[in-house]
Amino acid sequence: MSDLPKYHHDWIYQEGTKCIDLKYGKTLTKEEADAQIAAYRLKFNNIYNGYIKTQRSDMNNRPIDLVITKYPNVYQALIELGIVAEGTPNFAHVEKKDLYGKHACGILPHTLSSQCDLFTEIHISMPGKLRGKVLTVEEVKKYMDCVSSYKVTKL
Repeated sequence: MSDLPKYHHDWIYQEGTKCIDLKYGKTLTKEEADAQIAAYRLKFNNIYNGYIKTQRSDMNNRPIDLVITKYPNVYQALIELGIVAEGTPNFAHVEKKDLYGKHACGILPHTLSSQCDLFTEIHISMPGKLRGKVLTVEEVKKYMDCVSSYKVTKL
């Protein structure tokens, strides 16, 4: 990566051309930081595609009912990674009534995610130079670094 995000995975910090591993307090070259980030992503994909995916379905005992994304490549990546089943409905926009009692997946404000029984958020951590651009399916899979499920309750 020619430009690391300012904070990446809460453990690599870039200041100018210097990268610091916050976990070990060690200065890294960009190449070393790239290698650590690549290893983390590989570990995440291997873990998610195996143990966590199986455990998630056992814990929630609930498949994802609908996906909310306006990007077809994000939807396709979710299918290819096994996060959602092929044929799961995908919507670019939803209203509260569309979410009530459902397990939804995507990125939503809490006013909407609180309407779901269960909400699975997708986080894509991409380099600044790609912001505002439509990612390919492979880029989505490369930069997807977190898939987390929540029960959001309005107080």
